Amino acid sequence: MKYSSFQPKLGSLAAAIALASSPVLFSTPVLGQTGIEEVVVTARYREESLQVSPLAVTAISADEIDVRSFTSSADIGYNIPNASFRPAQAAFGNTMTAFIRGIGQNDFDFAFEPGVGVYIDDVYHPTTMGSMMDLMDLERVEVLRGPQGTLFGRGSLGGAIRLVSRTPAGDNTGSIQITAGEFDRVDVRASYDFALADNLYARVSGMSKSRTGYQDRIDFACAHPDQAGSLPAMLGNRSANCVLGTNGGEDVTGYRAAFLWDVSPDLELQFIIDEQNDKSESRANTLLTTAMNPTYAPWDQLMFDTYGVRYDDRFVPDSPYISYATFQDPLAGTSVPPQTSIKNNGWSLKGDYSFNSEHSLTVIYSQRNLDSLFGNDHDVSPLAIQQVDGIQNIDTQTLELRFSGLLMDGNLEYTAGGFFYRGDIISAQRVLFPANPSVFGNYPANRGLMVDGYIVNDAEHDSVFAHLVYDLSDRMALTIGGRWSEDYKYSDFTNSI
Repeated sequence: MKYSSFQPKLGSLAAAIALASSPVLFSTPVLGQTGIEEVVVTARYREESLQVSPLAVTAISADEIDVRSFTSSADIGYNIPNASFRPAQAAFGNTMTAFIRGIGQNDFDFAFEPGVGVYIDDVYHPTTMGSMMDLMDLERVEVLRGPQGTLFGRGSLGGAIRLVSRTPAGDNTGSIQITAGEFDRVDVRASYDFALADNLYARVSGMSKSRTGYQDRIDFACAHPDQAGSLPAMLGNRSANCVLGTNGGEDVTGYRAAFLWDVSPDLELQFIIDEQNDKSESRANTLLTTAMNPTYAPWDQLMFDTYGVRYDDRFVPDSPYISYATFQDPLAGTSVPPQTSIKNNGWSLKGDYSFNSEHSLTVIYSQRNLDSLFGNDHDVSPLAIQQVDGIQNIDTQTLELRFSGLLMDGNLEYTAGGFFYRGDIISAQRVLFPANPSVFGNYPANRGLMVDGYIVNDAEHDSVFAHLVYDLSDRMALTIGGRWSEDYKYSDFTNSI
């Protein structure tokens, strides 16, 4: 069988309102002031122009994110050379498949580390599960291509994605953005920046995305009774046009609150708490062909013996906006949820201390929790060839220390530090499929098999890294970097039938 996930191009109308205590000013560009806009990045943890940075980095500003209507971390891949960021197939839940220079990961297998690391405000996201998140109140996105590990974080072979939020400034400014479109789409984003006290600033932001599904799930036996054999109809009449529900609908809410305290001229503390709650429907899947591996032949025969129909092209819809998936097994009387939900929340505390004008220390500690639930009708038909549902729980803690500064009269720039990670992951995944009739016989004796997989993963990672840049001349520099890492992983896998 072969199927594809897709998203339609939706028309929309957006309106944005900026709020500020200061008057609105309009400026006219002056002739002769045109040229390449300077983009400042901090990929090497110091402010520098993107045009002079030696790293292979692409930066996307907040203005560009708005202009291109990017709303998800998967969208930014359209603007990155040598990279592909896409929503994963429905079988992998709320996962982003990120590849840079051909290195990445297709699913959320917790035994592996993502080939492309994702960092939200310098906090590492340890798995591809939940990595497709909303771009809420960002200052910029930086995508570093190639192996990363001598400057910051966990280290990754393909590259890294850094989502950098706006920092509180206490300037009493805010914004509201509303987008409306087809399929009852309504997106709302709002933020406000204000001062709580002298040297204590706050910035709060929130978002909501809602949209009805754009792919109808049709009851095949109801819509095509002449081709359904003895398949049971799930709808007793045609008053609902044989529509069971939809795929592709969105229901996402989230918030972020950031607090910045200028303790002294040398010390700055920033506390961030955030949450995104996604209760969306299953992703739209379209069946393209019913060609199967020969090992599925006994199951196909079982379907014919039971219902008088085979898994063939009758279940390939004429339109990509139609699916015959039911998310139910009429033999076993079981079902999986037609949804892709995830709740991702946590907090982080970051401290920046300047010893003097040339040396500084950054410390970042975070705790995060992720809960996920998803279901998938793998055969995208009313026949129960394979159905999957999964529940995941992820608890993580990270600590990063990073020293940086200048030596040898400013000719040697250094960054050195350590990264420490602790993670507890539980994954309960259930796979439903008919049992081999050559062993278990036909229905009703053969009501199929339910395979329950329960996986417990404990992971620890300790590492130190260093990055040195020595200026040989005004036009040439020598860069040396290194990393030492130690990983411990424990996995307990229980599989029951």
